[in-house]
Amino acid sequence: MIGQGVQPGAPPLEARFRRREVSFRWAVAVAAVAIVALGAMLAWGAYGAATQPDGEQVVTQLTAAWGGNDAALLEEVYAEDAVLVSAGGATYEGIQAIKGVSRTMAAYDFRPEVVGPVVQSGATVVAPIRMTWSDGSVLYVTSIFELNSTGQVVHHQDYGPSE
Repeated sequence: MIGQGVQPGAPPLEARFRRREVSFRWAVAVAAVAIVALGAMLAWGAYGAATQPDGEQVVTQLTAAWGGNDAALLEEVYAEDAVLVSAGGATYEGIQAIKGVSRTMAAYDFRPEVVGPVVQSGATVVAPIRMTWSDGSVLYVTSIFELNSTGQVVHHQDYGPSE
């Protein structure tokens, strides 16, 4: 109830803000921990990338070696005891057997070509390959390569229609 002679009025506006205070020392400690964590993550990623063979480079070298019948490059890319399994299921064990197949394929002007993205997960590399021959034959395969710690192919298998 309003008394006589008293005018109604608005309550006084007093904005009260609670001010959160963050100590400078606390902010610096949080920033330092964040920087150390980020640095550790970057170092771990760089270490993983440095110790992992480059699968795309291996596939590029393989297509060059097979397409150019380059025995020296085949020896560089394949391990001495490498195993090659063709799409048709023929198995070739050892670098000498693989070089023999390469010579046979070169007689028919064999040309492999990467036709999609090369994907690598750990030591396993997958690449879609189109193979062509001088008679006009074309075969599309998915090649899977297993690399050793030095980046050489120890197992190469082609999946696709039988040859």
